[in-house]
Amino acid sequence: MSEKHEQDTRVKGPVRTCVGCGKADDADELVRVVLGPRASSKDEETLVAVDLAGSAHGRGAHVHARKECLARAAKGGLAKSFKTKIGVTAEELATQIAEGCDRRIAGLLVGAWRAQLVGIGADAANAALDKGATLVVVACDAGGVVDRGAIQVAIAEGRAVAWKDKQTLGALLGGRGEIAVCAITNESIAAQVASARRLAEAASGHVSARGEACRSPEAR
Repeated sequence: MSEKHEQDTRVKGPVRTCVGCGKADDADELVRVVLGPRASSKDEETLVAVDLAGSAHGRGAHVHARKECLARAAKGGLAKSFKTKIGVTAEELATQIAEGCDRRIAGLLVGAWRAQLVGIGADAANAALDKGATLVVVACDAGGVVDRGAIQVAIAEGRAVAWKDKQTLGALLGGRGEIAVCAITNESIAAQVASARRLAEAASGHVSARGEACRSPEAR
């Protein structure tokens, strides 16, 4: 099988090229970066901002969230793409990505809760998974509540993401106190949450926003 055919079967959506490694990939596997406020003089560097929703106007560049790609993008890839001096470090890009992903996941979960597209708590999550829910979100401090039923199966099959803690999930999902796990019943929202979490992990080295290790559910 040719390299081109292998790429065609792997990439399912719009294709973008990483300004770090120079390789083409599915747009969902890269992060869009846009220019911030223009520098006031040719000698000043222009700032950039991460556009996770892909909704910012103007030209954008794309980069994998991987450490090596962010380093190359900050070193010269972004400047070459935008044809201007760029003032950003790989660490700053990684922080923007991780924090932006956290905000996106929070917004998606709130939207799912308001639309009644999420099963909250172990019993409801198990029931939702039995009915076809595609993703379970597990608090990093969930404990043994995830080691049973359809939740355990979903984790084993890679249909789960670890994110934040029980208090954070509870506050987002109706202020119900602590929530250890929830299952998203809408396929599109589930895919967006999984994508955001994957990008955040790549950028931050599997470290939560509080600086604490947040292992994937499979490692529990």
